Amino acid sequence: MRIQSIGRAAALLREFTLDAPLLGVAELSRRLELDRSAVQRLVSSLADAGLLDQDQVSSKYRLGLGLLELSGTMVKCRGFPDVVRPYLRHLADLVSESTYLGVLDRASVLEIEEIPGPHMIQHSGWTGRRLPLHCSASGKALLAGMPPEDAEALIARLDLQPLTGEAITERDDLRLEIAKVRERGYATDFGEYVAGTNALAVPLSLSNTVTRGTICIVGPSFRFTESRALECLDALRAVGEEISTKFAQAFS
Repeated sequence: MRIQSIGRAAALLREFTLDAPLLGVAELSRRLELDRSAVQRLVSSLADAGLLDQDQVSSKYRLGLGLLELSGTMVKCRGFPDVVRPYLRHLADLVSESTYLGVLDRASVLEIEEIPGPHMIQHSGWTGRRLPLHCSASGKALLAGMPPEDAEALIARLDLQPLTGEAITERDDLRLEIAKVRERGYATDFGEYVAGTNALAVPLSLSNTVTRGTICIVGPSFRFTESRALECLDALRAVGEEISTKFAQAFS
């Protein structure tokens, strides 16, 4: 038997779009052709569950970060690593360094798959580890790839703890960095997360506006230098585009 309130909640969530990221109770009532008191009960319940956030200035609502957590779980449960693994291996062979697949999960990057590089000294063994968004290449790629309002909501509540002397510690500096990453399409981490380790990452997306994951090349800074990292950019981008195409097919 269909539960009417769940259907109404789903319809309400779908009213939020890039063109209408903020909606008030009165506007939602008109759009859904529902009584205002019924809509108020729905938005209150969805906000309590973290699926909606209320803007403190306008009192309107936007999609909540709880939806990002659900999307991260959905990605992992539908076998995304299996789709990506051959591409990570191909990329590792091309650049001779370790490659990683990460997804956004609870305001951090969760590394869910890795392919080690061929060298005896390499970056490996981090599957299942969480990386901070502000000072990892994967984290900055995810922030740059998601809708700006979602990125800002995350930036506003991040703990910008400096893990090395190279890490960003000010929110305005992070906002400027994410703007640069968004413009150029890739993110770097030159000793920001782990001293002596460099990384290069690009976002993976189902469309131009919905980021679901990131792939990253990581290596020791004595071998994977800044110039060497940028030499690998074309290969990383090409593999990222192939994965995004496969990703779209897997979730269609």
